[in-house]
Amino acid sequence: DYTNAILYYHKSLFISFKIEGDVSQNVSINYYNLSNTFFQSNQIDSAEIYINKSLETAEKLFGDDTNQRSLSGLSLLAAINSEQGEMEKAEKNARKALEVSFSIFDKMNFNTAISMYTLGDILIKQNKFAEGETKVMEATSIFEQTLGESHPSLSVVYSENAKNFNALNKIQEAASFLRRSIEIHQLHFENRDLDRADLKIKLAEYLQKIPSNTHEIELLLTESYQVYIEEKGVLDSTTQNIIAQLTRFYRETGEHSKGVALEQEVALYVNEENQAQEQ
Repeated sequence: DYTNAILYYHKSLFISFKIEGDVSQNVSINYYNLSNTFFQSNQIDSAEIYINKSLETAEKLFGDDTNQRSLSGLSLLAAINSEQGEMEKAEKNARKALEVSFSIFDKMNFNTAISMYTLGDILIKQNKFAEGETKVMEATSIFEQTLGESHPSLSVVYSENAKNFNALNKIQEAASFLRRSIEIHQLHFENRDLDRADLKIKLAEYLQKIPSNTHEIELLLTESYQVYIEEKGVLDSTTQNIIAQLTRFYRETGEHSKGVALEQEVALYVNEENQAQEQ
């Protein structure tokens, strides 16, 4: 709930102002938390305003930007710049964050891995593929060694890897990372079916670009379809997208009877939802 989170952090910021003044570590942290929440809720301009406030406060507090608060702030600012399409600024801030991280931590550190991954992601977005891939894989190795091979955070790392390797046109590698992401997600987040369905939809999309096991593609799509039908209903836009993918899949594989059965099933669901809305 982003709205309540923003309200909470604003209250926390007010309390920090009242108790500690406008230059303190808690003030910088609250600015950062507000920025990150705005960023996660796609309010990018507000995110930029608050991360700059966080960085300014940290610099006043510590005297320079070689501190952990500035490190976190620079990494987030780089991600914000990237979303804004300001790629030169994004790369500059990501490189600075990595430099600060190396000055505070050794290489085999989770914070260093975050800074390194952020830089790699930004480089790939700029088509600087060789350096970007190197940074992403080096960061992934650090994550694996510092967190352990099945840590829940690795589901996100591998999902991001899949996006990056898809951008590199390395579809087999992208699919492998996404399979691993789904495995870890199932292990730790068994009840978050919609999130896992989204990963499966993306994996099916990748597999259709390369020679693949058609049974695996069908299974990924039908499982996702059932989750979305149950959770969101047949009229949901993502459900409709899955139906379109399955229909196209059955047509391309020549499984016309399955396509007809799907069409009939969807028509029944649509009728049921329309009747429910009328009531």
